[in-house]
Amino acid sequence: MKELYEFLKKWHLTTPKEISKFCEDVKIEEVLETSMEAFIITQKARNKAIPGSLFNFSASCTLSGGNYPCEAISCRINHIAELAKFSSIYSDSTTIYNPFDFVYFAFNSSSKQQITPHTIRLEALNAFSITLEFKPLVERGLINFSKTIYVICTKCKKKKDKIINSIIDELEKIAEKTLFPLFKKSVEIEYEKDSFHLRGIETLIGEDFYFHYEKFPNYLIKNRKRINSIKDLQYDNPLIQKIITEAINSLMIQKIDNLENLTQTYLTTNMMEKTLLESMGKQVDNTALNFFAKGLPIIENMPYERIVEMRDVYSDQFKSFQNLVYDLMNKAKKF
Repeated sequence: MKELYEFLKKWHLTTPKEISKFCEDVKIEEVLETSMEAFIITQKARNKAIPGSLFNFSASCTLSGGNYPCEAISCRINHIAELAKFSSIYSDSTTIYNPFDFVYFAFNSSSKQQITPHTIRLEALNAFSITLEFKPLVERGLINFSKTIYVICTKCKKKKDKIINSIIDELEKIAEKTLFPLFKKSVEIEYEKDSFHLRGIETLIGEDFYFHYEKFPNYLIKNRKRINSIKDLQYDNPLIQKIITEAINSLMIQKIDNLENLTQTYLTTNMMEKTLLESMGKQVDNTALNFFAKGLPIIENMPYERIVEMRDVYSDQFKSFQNLVYDLMNKAKKF
């Protein structure tokens, strides 16, 4: 990914201030074109991973800096910072959702009208900020960007589509049977002025959730009255579908859609994703750990470069840690 950082240097996008000024002030066409060039570079980059390692991670869309459940840049960068701390210590390789993916859809004629100039500027700011934040880990090969474009023959595509559609069907069945009852049991709805709050949802998706609106949403009205309990919602309600679909999509994009990622350990703070993945069993991957990023020891207040250097200096201890985990996994299989 050396080419990517040379590209950022060429465009003077090497500090948060420069990135912010570029994404907010230059013409929207230039922001989009520059983002597209960066996207193409990431598609050409060769991802590094250690074959068969439990420490090859695939991070959820949220941990990758995605715009769900919060699209604020500060919140998204906080997720990235936590993932960077984790990966600097634990990973052999961590694949994140490609933050430049938005340009692929912006240039897609079928969805072009749906992406506003404001969204382009916001996503470009997020993508370049993420790239800068991860620089020492990307250069080391500990962080990789996922691929969006794959070239496969018609026969392989049909085979892949069949597998993917089968997994989506299974995930949707699990979601209705398992996640929906869990959601109704754990979450309550509270209304405020021009917004509603889903109290308790942070235990399921790892974040609190507020939804702001200009007009009161029809999906929260029943018999001309405002719905005051999640228990009154049906599974096909747009609010329920939005939250469950985000969990399914993150798994599909980061864990399953690229079938090579089936061998990667999935990294998430979302209990719904974890529940879906574990319920899939052998159809997905029952040999890898599926870590939560939260709750594991991390090193605070130390730059990523220094942590990586520390891994080199104390490589024997780091390898010993990995070997202990491997040994525990083998014992668990025989238990």
